[in-house]
Amino acid sequence: MTIIAALWATVDVTVKIREMISGNQLFIDTENLTKYLGDPAPGLVKSISILYYYSDTPADIRLWARKEHEPPFTISRGSDGVAIAQYPQPESQGIRLFGAVYADYIIKQPIVLLPMTNAMDGAPYPVTDDTMGGDPWEGHKKTLHLYYGPGPKNFGAFDTSSVKSKGIWQDDNITF
Repeated sequence: MTIIAALWATVDVTVKIREMISGNQLFIDTENLTKYLGDPAPGLVKSISILYYYSDTPADIRLWARKEHEPPFTISRGSDGVAIAQYPQPESQGIRLFGAVYADYIIKQPIVLLPMTNAMDGAPYPVTDDTMGGDPWEGHKKTLHLYYGPGPKNFGAFDTSSVKSKGIWQDDNITF
């Protein structure tokens, strides 16, 4: 298992998540994430998302997301990560959006993903329940997790180390 990038609220936790891999799987105890990853937003329930693949299948990059305080989960081959090649990756100004997660909802709808190219073109784009396709987590302040970078759609043909991540709070703007 190779972790490309991981976000906890708006914090990049890639290195810490890589350290948690055991064998070819990753155990995520969402009840105790603040103990392992720190608390970037005290008093708010946070979400975590992880972009990863297995060493023998870099073309099958997967995205996984959960909210804090859900039951523990083990990410392993065949677990419920979503293959990002199954949905659009909009591109503009040489930036390709590989994955987007709002709260713990992996965004797959083109009608939500494609307008994010406005931010790639330099125009601020608001993160709201309306622009993200609805409210997947009623009553909670949410984050949008973006995974992006240069590269062709053929994921096996580029260096995954060029992928960047960004966490944006609800009611802030996406900027690149």
